[in-house]
Amino acid sequence: MTEFFGPKQAGVLDDSVNASDLDIDSLNEVERDALQRRVGALQKLLETGQLATYKIEVVFGHKKTNRGAFPGALVVFNSGSAMSGGGDDLLYPCPDTRCNGYISHEYLAPQSKTAYCKVCKRVWKQSDLKELRMFILTPDKWASVLAREVIRAGCLADVFMKTSQIDIRDAARTEMFGHRGGEEMYAARDSRGYVMYTFASIIKDVNAGGSLEARLKSMITA
Repeated sequence: MTEFFGPKQAGVLDDSVNASDLDIDSLNEVERDALQRRVGALQKLLETGQLATYKIEVVFGHKKTNRGAFPGALVVFNSGSAMSGGGDDLLYPCPDTRCNGYISHEYLAPQSKTAYCKVCKRVWKQSDLKELRMFILTPDKWASVLAREVIRAGCLADVFMKTSQIDIRDAARTEMFGHRGGEEMYAARDSRGYVMYTFASIIKDVNAGGSLEARLKSMITA
């Protein structure tokens, strides 16, 4: 399923939407300090050749701009390269916004249609899970969203930024009203070019005193 931030209904998924007033702030001092401590602890792991555990993927719409708000879709995977070369495994963010956990397919119970979050120890209905999150944001707010997703993943993530040649808002409309199983959004994901911000680069940049948000924004607006 798809969750929308900014527009919740297809009728407002258009160029007139300006979601820059969403309550998405830059990282606060506590978050920045926690990030700095985390990447410091990961430096030794990096030296052992540790691969990213997670893959954070954002697909921007084909009308991406460097100034105003523009749409994008965010999804997170367990990285196949970190799991003996297997395929990427789709992850569901825990429905509790206070929990930083992800729910993988191994914690889905097909018969009861429930899901278990091993972080908050709660059981959820599978219908509460949202694998794909839709935002309409300015570059600054996109950078903040992605920075927090990196932190949520314990900084063990590669970030992929893709630009679709398909209007992802049209794909979202089709998903909502056609009750599709994700094929429209997957088509949008597969029609793109991309840039990659690796786990290793994130650790090196932040350890060198760089701003994670500033670096992400520069890649978004490149």
